[in-house]
Amino acid sequence: MKKKLKTFDSFNEASEADAKAKANLSPEQHILNVTQRIKEMYAEELKKPMDKNLKFRND
Repeated sequence: MKKKLKTFDSFNEASEADAKAKANLSPEQHILNVTQRIKEMYAEELKKPMDKNLKFRND
């Protein structure tokens, strides 16, 4: 699938087009996009083993 590259005359015009495109996405697609972005941002942290034991402070 080929995607066309769009050009805009201003940042405002580009932001408006971006907002319209996002508004057309389904809620499920929004969740998939956010989940993928989180995995990309925290890729290194997600590779580390996690301590799954709960620890309570004794203040």
